[in-house]
Amino acid sequence: MIDEDTGASYDAQPPDDEMLSVKQAVGLLAVSRMTLYTWRKMGVLSAYKNQRGRVFYKKSDLLKTYEQLNSLTRI
Repeated sequence: MIDEDTGASYDAQPPDDEMLSVKQAVGLLAVSRMTLYTWRKMGVLSAYKNQRGRVFYKKSDLLKTYEQLNSLTRI
C-alpha cells in the first residue's frame, strides 16, 4: 500500500504475519504435511482456510510453535 500523504509504501501486515500455504510451511519448517496436520488436530497450531477450502498458516504462528516444540525436545 502507499500512504497518500507521504508517498511511502508499506505492507498491511508485518512480514511475520504472512500467510503460508501448506507447501510453504512444510518447506519453512522442514517437517511433513502429516506433522502439520497432526499439530493442527492436536490444537498445537492454528490454521486458516480461504473461501476455496485451502489451508494456510500464519508464519509467526509456525515459527513460534516450532520454537516451543524444539525447546521441549532439548530437555
